[in-house]
This record gives sequence, C-alpha cells and structure tokens, in this order.
Amino acid sequence: MTPAWASNGAGLKKLDQVFKHLRNGEGFHARVIKKVHVDSLDKDNESKGEIDFAKGRMRLDLTEPEKLLLVYDGKVAWQEEVYDNGERKEPLVTRLKSQKIKKGSAVLAILLGDASLLKNFKLAKQTGERYELKPVDKKSDVKTLKVELDGDALKSVAYVDSLDNEVSFHFDRFKEEKISPDKFVYKPAKGVEVNDL
Repeated sequence: MTPAWASNGAGLKKLDQVFKHLRNGEGFHARVIKKVHVDSLDKDNESKGEIDFAKGRMRLDLTEPEKLLLVYDGKVAWQEEVYDNGERKEPLVTRLKSQKIKKGSAVLAILLGDASLLKNFKLAKQTGERYELKPVDKKSDVKTLKVELDGDALKSVAYVDSLDNEVSFHFDRFKEEKISPDKFVYKPAKGVEVNDL
C-alpha cells in the first residue's frame, strides 16, 4: 500500500512551506555545525559557528576549528578565510556572483530564495520528519538532498554530490528574529587582494 504522503505530496508540500517561511520571514538565527565527508579520501571535517539569514540574504560565520566567513547580500557573496603562507596567516577574500554560489550549493539555493523545492526535487523517502529528496534534473550536481524538521523548524539540511561527498548543516537554537541589515554587508579590509569567481 502506498503511504498517504507519497500519494498526495503532503510531505513535500510541508517542506516547501517551511522553506518559503524561511525565505519570507523577518530573519532567522541559529548555531550551526557544518560537516563535510569526502568520500574518495574517507575523510570528515567539522566546523562550528553561527548563521543568520533574512529575505534572501545570509551570513555564515564559522569560527571553529578554522575561521570562515560567508556573507551574501542577495546579489554578491563574499567569502573570507585565513590562508597560511608559511610565514604568517593572512585573509583570503573571494567575491562570487549569485549564480556561482547557487550552483555550488543546492542547500544555499533553497535557503536563499529562488529555488522551488516542488519544482526541482521529488520526494523519494520520508521517515517521520526526515525527508530524502532526489533531483528532477538527472544532470544535477546533487544526487540526494536530505532535510530534517523539528515541527515547523529546520533541524538539518544535507546534500550528497555526484562524487558521493556529503555536506550537512545541523541547526541548534533556531529562532526567528529581526536581523540587522548590517549583518549582510561586507567590506574587505584595506589592502586585502580580492579574487573574483
């Protein structure tokens, strides 16, 4: 017998509503743990920090074990990390246009705004509030998208790419609050070279 959520699309509709709320709400803040599993090396990396997003803009500030800042104002993304050149550590700043950042991460595309879950993914499996989705486009760089909810709140988002690497974002103390527009403004420090992608 086919489960009710599979026949009427209720599971996917709930996910779509949650993401729409995230895109249209005043703002959201959470602690975040980002995990990356590189399949070919069987290697895992974990970073911790905080995330803020509102109305298609985002600030991801990872502080442990290494610092990485990603600020997206709706048009341009700035990424700042620390580069060790052997003599000293210095900031490495990259500027990315919106098309580049969205191509690079289905997770951010959905959080940031114009990707519709119902158009781009189909529900493959649901266990309680854990959803596994497959892309409609077979040429997609994303093989699987996994989302876990806690009621109407986002608990985690993960994706597996075409090389079987998995990137996941786990959210803690997720709360809705107005975020200052200044959070989404970035200016590189004076004298820092900016790389464009």
